[in-house]
Amino acid sequence: IMLLRDGTIKVMDFGIARFADSETRTMTEKAIGSVHYISPEQARGEATDDKSDIYSVGVMMYEMLTGKLPFEAESAVSVAIMQMQTSPKSPRELNAELPEGLEDIVLRAMQKDPLQRYQTADEMLTDIEAFKRNPSIHFEYKYFVDEDPTKYVTAIDEIKGENEEGKDAKRKKVPFIPVLSGVAAAVLLVALVAVGLYLYSLGLFNPTTSNMVPAPNLVGQKLTDVQANANYKSFTIKQSNTTYSATVPAGCIISQDPKSSIRIKSNAEIDVVVSNGPEMVKVPDVTNQDQNTAQNQMQVNNLTYKIVQQYDDTITEGYVISTDPAKGTSVAINTQVTIYVSQGQSVTTISMPNLVGMDINDAKNTIQTSKLSLGKVTGVPNSAPKGQVIWQSIDKGKTVSQNQPVDLKYSLGLPDVTFSIKLPFNSLKYTVSINVNYQSYNNTDAGYVMPFTTNGGSSNIPVKIEGGAYNGTHDVQILVNGDLYQEMNVNFDTGTVAKIIKDNSSIFNSSSSSTASSSSSSISST
Repeated sequence: IMLLRDGTIKVMDFGIARFADSETRTMTEKAIGSVHYISPEQARGEATDDKSDIYSVGVMMYEMLTGKLPFEAESAVSVAIMQMQTSPKSPRELNAELPEGLEDIVLRAMQKDPLQRYQTADEMLTDIEAFKRNPSIHFEYKYFVDEDPTKYVTAIDEIKGENEEGKDAKRKKVPFIPVLSGVAAAVLLVALVAVGLYLYSLGLFNPTTSNMVPAPNLVGQKLTDVQANANYKSFTIKQSNTTYSATVPAGCIISQDPKSSIRIKSNAEIDVVVSNGPEMVKVPDVTNQDQNTAQNQMQVNNLTYKIVQQYDDTITEGYVISTDPAKGTSVAINTQVTIYVSQGQSVTTISMPNLVGMDINDAKNTIQTSKLSLGKVTGVPNSAPKGQVIWQSIDKGKTVSQNQPVDLKYSLGLPDVTFSIKLPFNSLKYTVSINVNYQSYNNTDAGYVMPFTTNGGSSNIPVKIEGGAYNGTHDVQILVNGDLYQEMNVNFDTGTVAKIIKDNSSIFNSSSSSTASSSSSSISST
């Protein structure tokens, strides 16, 4: 019998097969594989039923509670004989900490006579549940014990005859039944005399006593009601103890000594045990704790539990949402508490919308209304209009889960490229124009229409190519009156000059009026 980590019990081996109908009834190695656990009737080769299994359960409990088997010997046959003839040592002799009630259950299950055992598994479970509710309980089982081993002689002789080499397999049978009957009658007579003497010593059986009355039945009544009841005034009702009870209301009597109907003196003392009601405990607060911690908290507080999984949009998966009864509620021990554990957010799927081409603010709103999650948003230089979404991390039309994060990239546009040139200070007219890749560039931006005419002067004359007009790297020529003023290689994505190819600005200044100051061209980007 194996106990798994989750508390599940598994029967791994069903033990020996019955051999009640076997004609030879030989005790083979296969048949005695579980000889320490077989019932007396099984050892004798008689028919077995569920009461034989109850005996085996009793042996198993005996071994679990004491650490020892009830019967051990040098051979399997000897163990079988002990199963039939020998009473086991009291479990409390081997383990003094065992409660009496538990010992009572084990010994009743192991009675030699099947009729003195529990008759059904339900009957045994009823006593076990009663013991669990009140560990101080004591079961006063009454048995007729026949200590005479001779009634098993024939069966044992048959077994030993087939297993002991060199000995006669057939032994002379003894007419033991008449002897057994006489011994049994004598034992019964002695027992009756002993019981009579015992009752007489207690004052419970005395033919000469006239003030003996049956003890009243006080169990189930409130102690205060009993004490106030005139019918019980002659008795001394003494509360000897109190205990918790899940079945008897607080203040009511659980048991009494002497028990009801036993004849006692009319002024005798009756000890009673009174119920405190069920032992109470508060449901611990396990909200937002992980499931294992919550389960341990219930066990520490003597509560049972069951787990119910629920979706929750705020509590992390695997953590507790709430309990029923709620935290802080006073309940009886062993009450079952329902622990609601989060499965995380409820999962729904949607089709990914197309965000490319939208303004970045419109795209963010679409993500929110679609119950998606906004991921990383990055602005990058691009020829697309400024603020326009140019990329999304999940392709349009793809099926995704609700709250799936979506990353976006949007256009920052391209920078304007601005040149500054300097021409001599005079009254001459200068026509300035730009070629890109040796083709004329006509700027439509107000103030920077190409070509344009200027009188020159000592200050810088601005020349601009609009951002987005080109992207990538291109050769740019600045022409003054149709002649090359300066040629350079420009990166239009960044608005910077990669290199100066030709610079004729000094020639323009030296060939002009002597009042003109010599200068070189400069370039800046915005």
